[in-house]
Amino acid sequence: MTPALRWRWEPDRLREELERAGWETDLSCARIPDGGGSLSARRSRGARTLLLAIDAGGRIRATLTRVVDEHAGTATAAGTVLHLVIESQRTTTVAGTLSQMDAFRELLRFLDTLDGGHEAVAVPRPGIGS
Repeated sequence: MTPALRWRWEPDRLREELERAGWETDLSCARIPDGGGSLSARRSRGARTLLLAIDAGGRIRATLTRVVDEHAGTATAAGTVLHLVIESQRTTTVAGTLSQMDAFRELLRFLDTLDGGHEAVAVPRPGIGS
């Protein structure tokens, strides 16, 4: 038997929790007539940026982008000095559906673990070990 879902869309509560944890939030799409909506949030720390989207159904998608290598230099073209930055980035995407509001705090803790540079989960790679 599937447990009953206890998710309830409370965008103001989510915004408060996110802002308390250092996130910038956008509620511009949080309230759609006839229900629904979504919230987005962003947190940048140095060379790491976390983007989070969560909708009224509890579906979440978080993307962590880290700069892992960077080289800068200059070049000249047509008498103009150009500044070049070459970056290598690593991206981690997390997606799922929350079944209850209390799970949101756990999600934030999990994202903090990822944002700290720790690989919190082992992700199987296609073709390896199969």
